[in-house]
Amino acid sequence: MRNWTRNERITLRLTKEEKDFLTQKKIEAHTHSYTDLIMKAVGEMPNVSIDTKPFFAVSSELNRIGNNINQLAKIANTSKSIYEDDYLQLQKEMQELKKIVYKCLGVFSDAREGKLYGLCENISNQI
Repeated sequence: MRNWTRNERITLRLTKEEKDFLTQKKIEAHTHSYTDLIMKAVGEMPNVSIDTKPFFAVSSELNRIGNNINQLAKIANTSKSIYEDDYLQLQKEMQELKKIVYKCLGVFSDAREGKLYGLCENISNQI
């Protein structure tokens, strides 16, 4: 019996299409096995570290705004009317919410395009 140096096993379940795709990539990469293909792909993969703190900051800001909107909605439903100041506050909160959502969409769009440099630079400070 051979003395294998690679004695750990990982199981991967694929659809037929995924397996065909992986097989095609193995042929294109001129590798002899799926192990070689995966090790080559992982070895060439850039290390990307994304700071998630700004996303938590956005989440907590959205929660705060959502709570304010809910309070204003409760007042309006209870009294069947709303003061002009409350209405203006609601509009302000909605504008802030839109601004945050658009900022997040821009960040995710940049990430999808591979523009990860500076992804999380002061995002929470820009909110």
